[in-house]
Amino acid sequence: MEKVIKWLMTPHDNFARYSGTPSIPVCGTPVPHKVTIAIPTYKRTVTLRATVESALAQKGFDDYDILICDNNPERGDETEAYVSSLSSDRIVYYKHSENLGMTGNWNRIVELCKSEYLAMVHDDDLLHPEFLSRCMRILSDKPDIDCLYPKKLRFSEDVPEYPTLKAEPVFRLRMRDYLPGNPDAPTGVLFRRDAILSLGGWKEEAYPSADYYFNVLAAQKLRVYRYEAPLCMYRWSVNESQRLETLLAFMRSCQPLKEWIGTRMHLPGCWKKAFVRQFNAFIRDKIKENYGAEFPSVDFSGLELPRDGREAAADSRITHTLGRLISATHFFDRRLCRRY
Repeated sequence: MEKVIKWLMTPHDNFARYSGTPSIPVCGTPVPHKVTIAIPTYKRTVTLRATVESALAQKGFDDYDILICDNNPERGDETEAYVSSLSSDRIVYYKHSENLGMTGNWNRIVELCKSEYLAMVHDDDLLHPEFLSRCMRILSDKPDIDCLYPKKLRFSEDVPEYPTLKAEPVFRLRMRDYLPGNPDAPTGVLFRRDAILSLGGWKEEAYPSADYYFNVLAAQKLRVYRYEAPLCMYRWSVNESQRLETLLAFMRSCQPLKEWIGTRMHLPGCWKKAFVRQFNAFIRDKIKENYGAEFPSVDFSGLELPRDGREAAADSRITHTLGRLISATHFFDRRLCRRY
């Protein structure tokens, strides 16, 4: 396992594996801009419409295009008909000749992007109308930023109104910030394209936690910042991530990464294990709640879990205390930095 985690936490070329699968240009011509809003999609035309509308509705910044990469190779489907009907000259649309998978689509969209920066947004999420203008204002003041992770607001099926934005702080993220968990799915995020290329993109082998592994690696190798303004609306609904097999895979993929982070932070063994056990217990309880009838037969072998309520309570105290300490490291960043 040590060899596996070491490989996962080292930059590799994850683009080469898809090099033999061409992407077919359907409409639009890619032209270099300052920013590309990149939308990976697969058979979700209904939600894609709102995502594209939010991308087209950006205010206060015009130097951008919208790149849609479709993982469905079927020609003439509903998504192709919708995108082809759009009249905006910002739209560039590709279909892959084969389904590249989730991480493959993310990586290919980086390859096809011609701009200096890439703003990734999933095909069921929304960008605030000030997303690009706010991000560009920050970059004009901090041009060394490689990845900018704005705050996200969750919604379910009913799309809420965009919040009124206030001036909020920007502060640097480190590897330790990802020990408690991974709040940064690659949606509503601004990346420097060359920075993603330098890390080799997202690793398929880290599924379903490819974004978690990428974020920890980025926090080690790049200049990664959090922006406290909610510039992305993140749709939270029952999907692939809530399937029993996926939840178990989350536990098995996240456990070694949390242990690896704890080791690099030189934490005592009991502290390191506490974060692992608490996360696994959280997923176990979710499985029990959603799959009660199947729960007795679920295989948790090889996974760290609390032995009893006393150990669970101790884990909670440790993770709460250390989590507060990690958050406290950003106190002066928030107090002293310029707000945007």
